[in-house]
Amino acid sequence: MDKNLNGFEDSLELNEEESKLFRNWFSNIVINIALENNLPENYSDCAGLIRYAYKETLKKHDEKWIIKNNYNGPVFKDLKYNYPDVPYIGIKLFRKRSGVFNPDTIDKDFSDYVTARYLIEFNFDFISKDINKAKSGDILAFFHPEDPSFPYHLMVYISYNNENYLIYHTGPIEGGGYIKVVKIKDFFKFDPSWLPVETNKYFLGIFKFKILML
Repeated sequence: MDKNLNGFEDSLELNEEESKLFRNWFSNIVINIALENNLPENYSDCAGLIRYAYKETLKKHDEKWIIKNNYNGPVFKDLKYNYPDVPYIGIKLFRKRSGVFNPDTIDKDFSDYVTARYLIEFNFDFISKDINKAKSGDILAFFHPEDPSFPYHLMVYISYNNENYLIYHTGPIEGGGYIKVVKIKDFFKFDPSWLPVETNKYFLGIFKFKILML
């Protein structure tokens, strides 16, 4: 069933407690990826970082997983279902077109790979353009139409040790790109077209994954 018509089967959506668990895992996994620089090559863009962290968040975080990822962050309970055994969709975690959830069209509706644009349009819910309303694990989205090859860009908002950060992959720039970690207060010193403020026409806003209650 898809009672709220958001495109995801109701059993895939997380309640308040599980949404907090997801945010804790997702935030700390993104931090760990940045510190360990262990993002796989086939995920090396802004959307890839988010897809990879999302997938890793849904896995069982047993000792084998911790060792494999050289994970040094806090450990929480696992979620109610775990990748790759995700109900209905399996490894096809992301919607690639609009519509209500239909178990008969999963192969057409879902994929293990989607671009930044499809993440925004079909997998995220808009929250606000007020950065003060962002929670750790939210996604900031930007659209720069003058860059026709990669007009969309995504960043992860992280709260850690009483500081707020943006963590993102720079994309396929010369040398292959890399992950940046920037404090929000320092980010405002950069190019104004990347500022997360309502007056910036390039800033699409703050988003959360559709499966999260909060």
